[in-house]
Amino acid sequence: MENIAIVTYTNSNCRDVWPVYFGQLDKYASSLKSYVFSDIAFENFNNHEFIVYKNKDPYYEQYIKSLKSVKEDYIIYCQEDFIMYDHVDYNAIKKYIEFIKESDYSFVRLIRSGFTEIDHGLKHIVDDIYDANTLDSSSFSFQMQATIWKKSDMIKLYKLAKSPLWLEPAAPWRECIRELQIQGAYCYNGEEQKGKYHWDTRVFPHIVSAIQKGQWNTLQYNGLILEILKEYNIDPSIRGERKIF
Repeated sequence: MENIAIVTYTNSNCRDVWPVYFGQLDKYASSLKSYVFSDIAFENFNNHEFIVYKNKDPYYEQYIKSLKSVKEDYIIYCQEDFIMYDHVDYNAIKKYIEFIKESDYSFVRLIRSGFTEIDHGLKHIVDDIYDANTLDSSSFSFQMQATIWKKSDMIKLYKLAKSPLWLEPAAPWRECIRELQIQGAYCYNGEEQKGKYHWDTRVFPHIVSAIQKGQWNTLQYNGLILEILKEYNIDPSIRGERKIF
């Protein structure tokens, strides 16, 4: 897996999640280079290269500055609560990279997701790749989900959006995507709808998201999350369990 890497944005206030997140990455995605954008460096996770940002900087500056230390041209956007539960389909990842290289598309989201009818509609492109309708004004074109990005186009978006915070509503992401004419896609292989706004993914099997409103998302991933936490000797009662939507 050359020229692509997992990039995880996190913060030390979530370091209680790191053992299970990095442990599952090591187990199911070890062939992918891993970078971690964090406010502190941590040496306990040898397979992951920490790149330190300053908490006082706005989010977009943290991300852009950190990306400059990533040598690969393609990245998989991740967060520390995207906890893997099965092996990555590397052949599919390679296929999506080739699709981006050979087309005008800038990203392939690794899950089917959306908040409007147009996001849920299937607009087939090729194989298991579907158009994300990013240029449609009613589409939620930018989503902080596991996504393969062409790094140079992601940098353009972050520079234009200038989001001060790590939140989707904190910046005009969708408007900026349309201004830059960024086209995006997502993969879908007939997986079951898992939550109100997302489906499962066979290509990049992960919990979306393992933490919601600061608590473990046992509402949607009850048995699976508790099983994984038990493996890493993590007590779910410390963070609490979210059981009501």
